[in-house]
Amino acid sequence: MSTIQQTQAPVVEVTEVGEVTEVVEVTEVVEVTEVGEVTEVVEVAEVVEVTKPKKKKVQKKEVEKKIETVEEVPVVKQMYGMSTNGIPIGITGGFSARYNVLKKHMGFIIGKGGGNVKRIRDNTQCQILIQDPDEESSGYHWFLVRGLFKKNVERACAELNILENKAFGLIDPSDHHLPQEIPNPDTYAYSEVKCSYLIVHPAHVGMIVGKKGKNVTRISRENGAFIYIQKGNARTGGMPWFQIKGLYERNIESAFFALIEEARRAEINQTF
Repeated sequence: MSTIQQTQAPVVEVTEVGEVTEVVEVTEVVEVTEVGEVTEVVEVAEVVEVTKPKKKKVQKKEVEKKIETVEEVPVVKQMYGMSTNGIPIGITGGFSARYNVLKKHMGFIIGKGGGNVKRIRDNTQCQILIQDPDEESSGYHWFLVRGLFKKNVERACAELNILENKAFGLIDPSDHHLPQEIPNPDTYAYSEVKCSYLIVHPAHVGMIVGKKGKNVTRISRENGAFIYIQKGNARTGGMPWFQIKGLYERNIESAFFALIEEARRAEINQTF
């Protein structure tokens, strides 16, 4: 029983051979039955030959038109590459914000051993990186806050803002400053975020997801990735699939292999 299936769009070629037009459709299917075992099956459709009447002459313009029409057929490009550990890795969209900070407040905000930043990162599922001053920051150091969703980025910025204002009170108690502003979500920039997918058998979805989604939620939290069940489509052969998103490739990979283990467990339970 296949666990993963990956299909490539049909490639159509048109050639002129004397008085015969050949239309050849080639479909390549890569089927992964188990992790690490890849079987390639190449199916070639029947060659359809259309013989032109000998008495009828085909004008050059007509032939060019036929070939041009075929060339206009869009070919779906492969959107996923492979990670070093052999799982599909692609790119999806996320959001990023800039949060300016005074240099003298950086240590307080980051926390001992990076504790504050790690806590905010874990609570909001956002990546938080300190950056050197640049033209856009007007000489300030700044935090790059990046996440999959605007609401997560907004929460992370709000927590940084709380720490920034505490820093003013502790480090500069006599400094009557205006409260630091949280970046407006409308100013967030587009950010590329990595993603992956796993196609599963319909009979295994319930066990993988778990009662009220508890199992897939556990996998998501343990591996620091977002996991969503999706309906089957033409590209998955009608099979349901899981979309996996994360800020780090290692998190996506660990979530992917955790889902694989759950799919295997579901298959074994179904067998017995």
